[in-house]
Amino acid sequence: MYLRLKGDTIEVSANYLVSKEKIILFVNSKAKWIYDHYQKNALKPKNIDMTMNKIRLFGQEYELYISIQKKIGWKLENNKLYIFSKTNENEQIEKIIHKALKELLKVQIQPMIAKWNMVFERDPTIVIKKLKSKWGICYVNNNKVVLSSNLAHYPLVAIDAVILHEYAHFRCADHSAKFYEIVYNYMQDYDAYKKLLN
Repeated sequence: MYLRLKGDTIEVSANYLVSKEKIILFVNSKAKWIYDHYQKNALKPKNIDMTMNKIRLFGQEYELYISIQKKIGWKLENNKLYIFSKTNENEQIEKIIHKALKELLKVQIQPMIAKWNMVFERDPTIVIKKLKSKWGICYVNNNKVVLSSNLAHYPLVAIDAVILHEYAHFRCADHSAKFYEIVYNYMQDYDAYKKLLN
């Protein structure tokens, strides 16, 4: 059985033969772990807080303004992110915010991509999209790196660490000692930077 926390929801994956009683016992046995993780997540600052009109961009807090207008779009100005939406529906607003994150991230990573292209002598296709549980994916055979648009919430050093991680897969496909030797060779503080993503 596997247990995951998603927001305020506890998800359990189990074989269909496992009884409901066993699942309840399993969840109860993890009560302390659930409580500790819930507390940790509750204290962690939110990347997007619609109730407080705040958004975190590249590790800094920005004010978030939602404006209902005839046009759709966004603008970043004076530590404020303006979202222009035709409706106040969360789904529409989230789409616009996601587009802003993608475009902002694309600009910020350009120097990093240029640097790692030179170091690794590669020029992969870079794709930015919503990833549910990963910061990045390297498709070695397709010469492609996919990055999570959520990286736009975190400091640039953390983003650079993720990009290096994906580029290192061009030399070593797995996460063996050899892989981490490559990573640490180019970024001694890699572990500290990755911790910023928590």
